[in-house]
Amino acid sequence: MKGKKAAEESRKLFIGIIITLVVLTLLSVMIFHADKNQSDVYRINMERLADNFSNSAVNAHWQWQAAGRPNRIILISYNSVGQEVDRRPITMSNIGWPRVEPTSEGCAKLWGSVLGIPEEVQGFKVKSEFFDGIKLSGKILDTYCRFSIASGSAFHYKIYTG
Repeated sequence: MKGKKAAEESRKLFIGIIITLVVLTLLSVMIFHADKNQSDVYRINMERLADNFSNSAVNAHWQWQAAGRPNRIILISYNSVGQEVDRRPITMSNIGWPRVEPTSEGCAKLWGSVLGIPEEVQGFKVKSEFFDGIKLSGKILDTYCRFSIASGSAFHYKIYTG
């Protein structure tokens, strides 16, 4: 009788351990996928911002051309139905792209003037860095600003070529 009772308790303990291991495995898989999906969200948001940044820079370039190449333009943004949603003054370089002071702070100011939003992506501060093309490759056209967040997502903006 005692042997039967002991065997049954061992079986219950074994089943309890198996259930605990299955639950822990499922939780770890869920955490892994949640973390992976969160990184995708940051990457997708940075890609969207990169597209917006590029579109605004190109729009500024063509507006600069159309306005007779002034030192400063007012960049006007429209929504999908053609209604004006924003106006931002942008200082332009003599080659027709938004002007950037050659520092990381200059890149941060560029972000604000081109996108018109704070340097933040879902609560993460965007880090703005300036890279001198002369120091990198000996070519001034390789100068760029890099905008990144802690998750590793980033995009570059070439200062002299848009």
